[in-house]
Amino acid sequence: MSNWRAVPRVSERSSWARGPRRGEGGRGYGGDIYGALSPGLREQAEGSVEELVNKMEGWSMELQRHCAEDWNQFASILIQCLSGESKKDASQQQFQVAWHGADCLSGVSGREGQAPPSSAATDFHRRRRPMLQIVTAGLEAQDAEIERLRTQLEQMSVRASRKRSQSQDLFTASRLRSVEAAAEEAQRRHAAAIASTAQAKDHLAERMEQLVGAECRRSEHQRLLGERRAQKVAAAAGLAALQQQQEEVLQGVVSARQSLLKAEQVWEQHAEEEIQGRWRVQSLLQEEEARLEAIAPKYRRQLQESQAQVICQPEMREEHAEQVVEKLGRDLPWETESELQQQRRLQELWRRELSETEHEMWAAQRHCRDQQRKMTLALASCRRRVETEEVQARAAPSPLVAELEEAQLQFHKIQDKMRQQATKQKVNDAFKVPVFQQRRTTVNEKNREWHELAALLRRCDALRAQEAKQQQSLREVQEQREALAAELSEQKRQVALAGQRRSAAAHGAERLRREHAWLTQECQE
Repeated sequence: MSNWRAVPRVSERSSWARGPRRGEGGRGYGGDIYGALSPGLREQAEGSVEELVNKMEGWSMELQRHCAEDWNQFASILIQCLSGESKKDASQQQFQVAWHGADCLSGVSGREGQAPPSSAATDFHRRRRPMLQIVTAGLEAQDAEIERLRTQLEQMSVRASRKRSQSQDLFTASRLRSVEAAAEEAQRRHAAAIASTAQAKDHLAERMEQLVGAECRRSEHQRLLGERRAQKVAAAAGLAALQQQQEEVLQGVVSARQSLLKAEQVWEQHAEEEIQGRWRVQSLLQEEEARLEAIAPKYRRQLQESQAQVICQPEMREEHAEQVVEKLGRDLPWETESELQQQRRLQELWRRELSETEHEMWAAQRHCRDQQRKMTLALASCRRRVETEEVQARAAPSPLVAELEEAQLQFHKIQDKMRQQATKQKVNDAFKVPVFQQRRTTVNEKNREWHELAALLRRCDALRAQEAKQQQSLREVQEQREALAAELSEQKRQVALAGQRRSAAAHGAERLRREHAWLTQECQE
């Protein structure tokens, strides 16, 4: 029993298994490894060691609990063996057995400084020696079992410490390898990031140069757009002048049409007057014929008498003829002469009015032809100008739109590359802590560049919207011109119809003139 060794305490075992802590500066177990580890890995290694130590402490506590249970079982067996004696003897025996068992457990055969046992105890030992031998043998067996368990516990603790040290060595070696690999990978990524950053800066400088060139081209396009806008303003002024000319032409056409309507009304009035005069002349001729028929018998009778007198008196033939003529002149009604004179006056007045109307009609026709020729020339020049402006407007925006689309595509590519670079930068942030301050300035510069690019794109969109608005205004002007052309064609058709009516009126007037000439000739005959 003298070779019993106390089991080390939990704090002693844990400190012995862990080795020197951080900051102790010892060269004990794992000191250089702990010094080489990072703080995170060091905490993880200490956590795993604490877990193993806690497991070993649990095993030792369980072994102590088993030993205590065995001791309690031995005490209960001893009490049962002594239960057959009297209470006094039992209490004395319990005291002696406990005293002897304590001596046996402590490895001392007697107690120094105390009196030897009494005769009752000697008798008790003599009578109960076989039982004590059995109990002693059992206790020795228990001691042997406890010693065996203690040796097994020591062996297990040694093996556990070895395994723990091996596992810690393997763990630290693997962690060191992983940390070294991670450090190499971080250095490689850092170098790649630096190279990509330099490449991105170069690419960004190229893009900035391209953007500066695009800005120059945009200013040039703005200047061209300003010139084109001025040309469009001039074209609009020309169109306004053309519209004013067209309005004047329309007013002239309207006035010509009104004059034609007046001429037609005059022609109709003259035709009605001609018809009325014709009927009046016919009625006068009929009246004259009736008068002549009424006068003819008397005239024939007088003529026969005069002829008879002339035959009878040849010398008075001339006087008789003169008298007959005077008589016939006196007999002719003066109303017929006045009617003929009035008819002649009306005919002369009608001829004068007809000539004036013809002159007015010819002047209106000449003015209408001149206005139509001017309108045709103005419309042709306006159409040519519009076609040239449309061709220029269609051809001019194409390079601007292509450049804008190319700049927008390049901006999207740059934005995608910057997003990828930002993602890579976020991944590499864990290995590049000092780069954060540098990244702030670069990010601000990138944000400023992005804002400039966004402003350029907004300007391009505004220019595109302005160009679309100008094209819409051009389309509206073209529609107005088409409407004016349609109106002019309608006016031309109306003028053609008026010319047809005028030609028909002229033909009717010519026919009436021929009939009037024939009537006058018949009247004169």
